[in-house]
Amino acid sequence: MKVGCQKDPSFARGRNLVTFAFELMEPESTSSGDFASGVRILDNLLQKLEQWGPGPGPALLIRQLVGSASSSQVMHKLLHTFRTTGPHTMDVREHAARIVAHLAGDIELASFPQGTRCICSLLEMPSTSEQEDDDSAPAAHYRELMVQGLVILHKLVADEHNRRIINSAPELLSKAMAPVSADLIHRIDHKAWSKIVTASLQLMSRLVTAPGETGANLRSQVLNNRDAINTMEKILKCNECNEELYILAFKILTQLPMAANASSSMSTDESREKFINLLVAIFTDQTKDASMRQMAAKALTMLSEQGESNAIIIFKASDTIVKYLTDLLPLDDHQLDKMMITQRYWNEIFDCGNPGESVH
Repeated sequence: MKVGCQKDPSFARGRNLVTFAFELMEPESTSSGDFASGVRILDNLLQKLEQWGPGPGPALLIRQLVGSASSSQVMHKLLHTFRTTGPHTMDVREHAARIVAHLAGDIELASFPQGTRCICSLLEMPSTSEQEDDDSAPAAHYRELMVQGLVILHKLVADEHNRRIINSAPELLSKAMAPVSADLIHRIDHKAWSKIVTASLQLMSRLVTAPGETGANLRSQVLNNRDAINTMEKILKCNECNEELYILAFKILTQLPMAANASSSMSTDESREKFINLLVAIFTDQTKDASMRQMAAKALTMLSEQGESNAIIIFKASDTIVKYLTDLLPLDDHQLDKMMITQRYWNEIFDCGNPGESVH
């Protein structure tokens, strides 16, 4: 600690502020005003961490203090600050949310039985009038809380034990996906809602690639949300959506064939054909990023193996698809033979001029 103080006097000042803020937030402090002051100080320090650069400093001290066994009550108080029924003002809720978002990677939800309900409070959708009133203070407040709530969840689900708890709280996951499933960016405004939709997609992207049985359950919940899938398909065709939204939406959509049951997302021939055509268009577009084309290729290969009808849709969309796939993906002999047979089958139908009939 002494070395840190000698190298950077701001380290000592930061340490003093951290411990002072922490003392204000401790359970022994009965004043709600003291707690609010401590939360404000701690959040302001965390926001300045980037200016202090890497290395030991207040950030490490904050983690040690808030994460220690003796101070779990402080984290408990921070989490309960999220509740709309509490005595805290809007700005105190925001400060507390940013602190928890910073520390979320070290939180074990099992230690906080009401934790998921508290986080749910951050994800409350504003009223219709507040959604459309981009410049009002209440609307900005709701958006900031939603972003921090999604950041908290994104960090929490990196841990298997936390994923199990979140998997057993379907309301929480539904609220986390609501900015996407409600299509706020296209229905209301790109500028006001892009940050929130991006945070929601980042969480969904992590969930659809989570391992194990819990991961499979979470993936199924995401990929069976038809409204969310529709929004992501719109993002891929929207000129106003930024590149980050496009990439996140595409990464999630390419997981559809891997879902144990994505029946509600591709429940009709029309929706399945629409999805496959979208993948083919991206895969055969040589101006697209190579990693995105490869994701599309893997999804198309898996779809073709799941049924002859899927393969026919693929070859109907592009009669040179096998060449594209073999150029980009290392297909094994079985995959290649199956795709070649299906392509010949489609070509025979096409040559007869009766695409809807089989050839015998």
